[in-house]
Amino acid sequence: MDRRDITGCVVWLSISISVLIASLRLGIGPFNNPGPGFVPFWAALFLASFTCVLLVICLSRNREATPPSALWKDRHWVKPLLAVSALILYCLVLPKLGYLLATFVLMLVLLSLGKTKPWLVVPGSLSTVLLTYVLFDYLLKMPLPRGVFGF
Repeated sequence: MDRRDITGCVVWLSISISVLIASLRLGIGPFNNPGPGFVPFWAALFLASFTCVLLVICLSRNREATPPSALWKDRHWVKPLLAVSALILYCLVLPKLGYLLATFVLMLVLLSLGKTKPWLVVPGSLSTVLLTYVLFDYLLKMPLPRGVFGF
């Protein structure tokens, strides 16, 4: 049994319990008219249940604790750092370029970083942008940033 796993489970379980208590104070409400604590309550309940399952698994295993240096050995950080950088840049250029163009470029970068076949990157990015644009702009009537080009 590894103490770090158990410590992590205890931390997440305490966080989920505190969110459960706070969401109960806000009021959950019925399913047909949910209150402000409805979504946090169910999210915290799922988190607590998954954490309990993980805690049982951690307690039932008899394995040696791995040294901390082995946890970081042979990790490749280039793609995750590029993805985080792309998301930060997306947040900065979204108001200027607009939703369509900024999201298309973001999806190009993210799909290129993954294991997507090269010939699917552009159609995948285009379909993602168009489907989310139709969903948010036309169906949900949410205002999206238009940018300098007006789209």
